Amino acid sequence: MLLLGTAVAPSYCAAAPRRPPVVRRPRHGVARAAAAAAADGLLDRPGPAPVLPTLSEEQTRALAAGERVELQNFDEATGSGEGFAVHEVRADAEEIWQVVTAYHRYVELIKTCRSATRYECCNRESELPIVPCAVDAPCEADGVCYQFIVSRLRLNLSVRFVTDDSLRYASWVLDRPTWVLRDSTGFWHVEPLDGGRVRIWFSVAVLLNPGIPSFVTWCARRPRAARRLRADPRPTRPRARRRR
Repeated sequence: MLLLGTAVAPSYCAAAPRRPPVVRRPRHGVARAAAAAAADGLLDRPGPAPVLPTLSEEQTRALAAGERVELQNFDEATGSGEGFAVHEVRADAEEIWQVVTAYHRYVELIKTCRSATRYECCNRESELPIVPCAVDAPCEADGVCYQFIVSRLRLNLSVRFVTDDSLRYASWVLDRPTWVLRDSTGFWHVEPLDGGRVRIWFSVAVLLNPGIPSFVTWCARRPRAARRLRADPRPTRPRARRRR
């Protein structure tokens, strides 16, 4: 999500085989994101239903073989980029959906997430302080908001989610701009297939502020987070110190 995982590959089952990602570059680059940014300074808002890319036969075979298919493209001239990742696993769609929408657990499930705090979505003015609220507080009409601290840079991201349980579709927008991100949008989608298989889609678009240092841009483009989001995360073992 956002810098949590810019165009990354979800991998929810620990038993899923790990294979090199199949990356396909789009023919038209990031024309859609760049055009939206030029029009009003913001990216296109997510629609009421997920808009999924058409997969080629080769990509479909790769998914069936346990490979993830991902695509990301970034235009340094405009500071805009977009991408998606999809992974197919044998799992229960509802169980996966519950993991995806457990936003308060991202700090447990995503290594790059340092903290996750739900807050009141009463306004979107960046100068007003964020007011934390209970995780199980009633959702507001226009979504639920979480503040995440992510990456080694400890970026503070305020995100507004809108979930549709019937479609297993969770879209988001950046609720407040940051010194790195001018705007960001995206979605999760859990798509049930025949034979007890599920496709997990992750899509994201970003628009960076001008003058961002190159090392920050590099961090934003690294495929990282959602591949670490698992339904059954395994504990990490402490590394043994080497003797000098």
